[in-house]
Amino acid sequence: MPAASLTTEQINYRRSVRSWLASNPAPKASVTLPRSPREVMTAPQIEYFRAWQRRCYEAGLVGADIPTVYGGYGHHGCQAIANRELSRVGAPFLFNTVGLSTMIPAVLEHGSEDQKRRFIPGALSGKEIWCQSFSEGGAGCDMANQQTFAKRCGDEWVVNGHTVWASFGHFAQWMLLLARTGRDQKRNGLTFFLCPIAGHPGVTVKPLVEMTGQTGVSEVSFEDVVISDSLRLGAVGKGSRRGRATPGIQNQG
Repeated sequence: MPAASLTTEQINYRRSVRSWLASNPAPKASVTLPRSPREVMTAPQIEYFRAWQRRCYEAGLVGADIPTVYGGYGHHGCQAIANRELSRVGAPFLFNTVGLSTMIPAVLEHGSEDQKRRFIPGALSGKEIWCQSFSEGGAGCDMANQQTFAKRCGDEWVVNGHTVWASFGHFAQWMLLLARTGRDQKRNGLTFFLCPIAGHPGVTVKPLVEMTGQTGVSEVSFEDVVISDSLRLGAVGKGSRRGRATPGIQNQG
């Protein structure tokens, strides 16, 4: 972005980012680092990338435009500047890509105040890793044929089904889950949930090994998984509409 088109706030922010990156280069890794998040396979790799994201967050390079009340820094149009500067110096990628590019925009747009305060700070810092999966073995990426069901029982939902190609599923604590909440075999019977998966009763995560040997995706099965209605994202039955409108969700598995 040409300097002439930047605001004073953005110019000062870019200066501070460049200064910080010059003084705080990414530490040398004791393990071989992959070139993309999908290639992350080991706990030491995960911890390296999480530590790097935490450092960037604490320095204001992550969450730059997010309101301070949700753990961000409250700038305007500055996150893109930070992203460009990180890329310019060849810094390690930010591992929690689903949390940053998909979950946070979805929660900011459709979430409750409690959801925003609860989930955004942890995703920004890398404390909580997120995955997503809208693909199923028999449906692929076709939302209209999703067969993972969530049945309401009072203030809770009981989820049964399975998803495949869940990005970062075997590393994640949380999943942005799209489940069918109505028997109508159309897109308008789907609902989004912020679903706990790591160690949650009834959730089984199985890494899928690709032809390249990478395990960046997983199959996740749900057997009578109980989640609170407070973890529902938006109105019942409006999930597909929100999915098509949320950055990062379209055309992803």
